Amino acid sequence: MAEIDTRPLGSVRAALTHFQQRADHHSRFSPDRNLQEIEILTKELASCRMQLEVKENEKIQANLKLESLQNAMQESSDNRMIARQQSEASEECKALRDELTVVRGELDAVRSSNSFLLREIELMETRMILEKESIRDSLNHVLQINESVLSSAVAAIRAEEERSVFFQEITLEFLSSDKNREVIDRQVEMIKNLESELMAKTVEIAYLQSQLQQEDDGGGEEFYTKEIEHDQQQAAGAAGLAVADGYVLVAKSDGGDADLKGKLEAARAEIGDLRFSLEEAVRRAELAEEAKAALERALREEIQRKAQPRNTPSLTTTTTTPAKPPLTGPRGGDGRPLPGGCLTLGKVLNMKYK
Repeated sequence: MAEIDTRPLGSVRAALTHFQQRADHHSRFSPDRNLQEIEILTKELASCRMQLEVKENEKIQANLKLESLQNAMQESSDNRMIARQQSEASEECKALRDELTVVRGELDAVRSSNSFLLREIELMETRMILEKESIRDSLNHVLQINESVLSSAVAAIRAEEERSVFFQEITLEFLSSDKNREVIDRQVEMIKNLESELMAKTVEIAYLQSQLQQEDDGGGEEFYTKEIEHDQQQAAGAAGLAVADGYVLVAKSDGGDADLKGKLEAARAEIGDLRFSLEEAVRRAELAEEAKAALERALREEIQRKAQPRNTPSLTTTTTTPAKPPLTGPRGGDGRPLPGGCLTLGKVLNMKYK
């Protein structure tokens, strides 16, 4: 606050005191002098009032200037605070720009990883389609082999029926005819033909069964070739034994009808065994159909399970090539794993080779 200058007022007071003393001293002597002094004092008082008003105006102007300075200082402080806030905001914007750059880089990495995963999914779908087609071809091949096995079994049944009818005719001829060498030779030749036909059917069935087993398990050509050769030797041995039995029948037919009836009963028993074997083959063929249906169901379930969407792993900024899982479990004939650990057709049919 500005202080009021009271020095002029001090001189006024001194003058008043001086003139008052003089007035007191000359009052009793000069009344006109008193009037003059009063006028002078009045003028001095007016000048003092004017000086006081001037001081008051100066005080008001000083207060206004002080207020304006305070306002300017407040405004300067506000401007300084705003500048500091702007600098902080600019630093935050710079940090946010850096974070935005990093996020954009991560987004580009995620997009590249997504494109890589999409390509992998397309490749997996292509492989699944190819595997489905190969499985369909394998099923068609298995169906063809089953049809061949069934047709061979039907042919074997017909051959067995013809053999049974032939043995019945032989029995009637042996019981009703004389000891005719030509008839016996013709019958022996017919027996040989039937035995060779039966042996051929047996070999064909064994070959088809081995081919079916190779289709399921794979990599066993040498083993099944040896088994087929062994079966052929056994069939040939059986045929030779039957022919030998036929000659025994012929040789002993002169001795009596008892041995002939015994041989005929043995032949009938052998025919019954063959018929039972053929019925067992038919039953196994039915089991093969059931196994084929079970295999188709398992394949459909495996395809549906593979077609379901998998949970994608969390994506990071760096992607790695997914490693292929090792192929385990039983494999098919062409090296592909069998789906779902299914039983092979040979195991279902319980095929055994001697």
